[in-house]
Amino acid sequence: QITDNATWAADATGAYSCFNNDCTTNGATYGMLYNLNAVTNANGICPTGWHVPTDAEWCTLENTVEAGTDPACNRAAWGGDKTGMRLREAGTTHWYSDNTCDGVCNESGFTALGASFRYGNTGDFCNALTVVTAFWSTTNIRRYIDHSTKMILRDADNPAAGNSVRCVKD
Repeated sequence: QITDNATWAADATGAYSCFNNDCTTNGATYGMLYNLNAVTNANGICPTGWHVPTDAEWCTLENTVEAGTDPACNRAAWGGDKTGMRLREAGTTHWYSDNTCDGVCNESGFTALGASFRYGNTGDFCNALTVVTAFWSTTNIRRYIDHSTKMILRDADNPAAGNSVRCVKD
């Protein structure tokens, strides 16, 4: 676990942390935030029989929970009218607000929590816990869910950023 911001931003081998470097309070509920080096490390971060999803697997998930979200999986922008809401947990226990659910929150059963993320260039943590969450794929492409929109963002992230990971069964 890397807690120092400068050390985090300079790491080249693989790092993890918990929101605000407080694994006692945040680790069990929100999990770890990993940089891309940790995600792509040959030792792996997923248990045996599981793997970090590819960008194509994320695309499949998006298109499954909301048909036509991004069939070619090539956008670098917000997409899916309600995809973000369909992936995130309903209510305000782990999210700042629930005002955009329109009855579709967590329809998928994915249950994304607002775990925040860590900036790669500074090592600082983004926003307050419960405002946003971001998930790595096996490349520097992430999926980003924000409490204030129904959509999901697909974009490139700084490889030193700290994002969540959702492992997929092989």
